[in-house]
Amino acid sequence: MESEYFVSGERRNDQSRSYDGLFPSLAVSTQLPMRGEGAGVGLSLSYSKRTTRPSYWQLSSDVVYENRLNMQTGNPYLQPVKYHQFNLTAMWRWLFLSTNFTRSIDPILYTAESLPEDSKVNFVTYKNYDHADWLTVTLGAQKNVKISSAATWTPQWNVMLMKPWFKSQFLDEEKSFNRPMLALQLGNIVATPCSPSASAKTSSSVG
Repeated sequence: MESEYFVSGERRNDQSRSYDGLFPSLAVSTQLPMRGEGAGVGLSLSYSKRTTRPSYWQLSSDVVYENRLNMQTGNPYLQPVKYHQFNLTAMWRWLFLSTNFTRSIDPILYTAESLPEDSKVNFVTYKNYDHADWLTVTLGAQKNVKISSAATWTPQWNVMLMKPWFKSQFLDEEKSFNRPMLALQLGNIVATPCSPSASAKTSSSVG
């Protein structure tokens, strides 16, 4: 499927769109036996490619004057974003370890620049960048604990390490956004046969 854009009878190739592509996905899983009693280690590996396209507002060239110091507009030359995702997960009893790596091609980010004719005025728009990568490693546990014959408590905790790799230009200077972040999530689920499950979750993060 193609969408052609013309201005005064002239085709604009940069603004014409082609809505096609190949988006494969692959997943394999296996079970590794362990010595002694108990379940083995479950392993799964997957890969997928997907895309997201800019919204109509992101492609709009209309300018919104928010105030005398801020102007906002879209970018009709934005390209779709493509994602390559790799995921490896290991599970043993009530423990799991998940590793996810994502490469984003032509990511769309919200950017702000000063107007050339007036440096005090911010011009906010959207822009495609070359690529961005990030790695997420999650170690978690979830175990059912029997409170009574009719109630079960399931405590949950996740420790996540998130590491991005991204560079951009700001005021003619290259900036790196590679700082990792560590996050901790704690949750509880209480289930009874005669009432809906009650759950609570707390989280904290360290940059």
